[in-house]
Amino acid sequence: MLFTFENYQLLLETLLRRGLQNLTIADYLETRPTDDFFILRHDVEWNPDKALDVARLEISLGLRASYYFHGPNRQRVFNTRVMAEMQKMGHEIGYHYETLDRAGGDMRAARELFESDISMFRGAGLSLRTVAYHGNPRVTRVTYQHNGDMIKRDRDILRANQLLGEAYLSIDSQTMEHISDVGVQFSTVQGRHGGVLEYLKSAERTRLYVLTHPDYWSRSAVRAFGLQRAAMAMRACRPVAKAAWAMKDRVSR
Repeated sequence: MLFTFENYQLLLETLLRRGLQNLTIADYLETRPTDDFFILRHDVEWNPDKALDVARLEISLGLRASYYFHGPNRQRVFNTRVMAEMQKMGHEIGYHYETLDRAGGDMRAARELFESDISMFRGAGLSLRTVAYHGNPRVTRVTYQHNGDMIKRDRDILRANQLLGEAYLSIDSQTMEHISDVGVQFSTVQGRHGGVLEYLKSAERTRLYVLTHPDYWSRSAVRAFGLQRAAMAMRACRPVAKAAWAMKDRVSR
């Protein structure tokens, strides 16, 4: 499936036809529902205006989603005008943190950056209730596995910062089907790829967690095709790149 806005609308309409309740991450953490539902979540990596277009499309269909934005260290993404507009529509705004990467694995420094960034979000009038860690494949990590380790090792961070929870770590993943467009291809937690519309129509599970990245989606089919081909090429090259980095690390020791 090409990642066009037209196809994203088809995806949303397919979910709506299932008759499931639509939740944000904050909704889920507040209510811990037992009924059937689907969560819409988006990570905004580069283009806030593209995310705003997606947000408007969702609202036109009566849907709400959780949007996770990087902090003020990424000035292009930290667009408070866009975030405030999306929040006014009814979407949830969250923080897509990468503070352990920024702090080189130093837990104390990472927490200070985390809390400073949260203050910036809230100082802009944003009702920040949940966070989601960012995974950058280009970062070499030695003393930790991912940015979420800061919270895994110190759960008090959530309480101290008046947060409901973390979009990965606070979710009961075993009871949900996760569907993600990471790498400009759809996959589920069981590793199935492609055919997402057909899958959503017939998925046995009725508690769905759908993660997409607005930056991947286009109004132009030509751009969507080009991005998809570029992603395929990157996946093909990744094993070679990993081997090269492993050799570099051995040589530099």
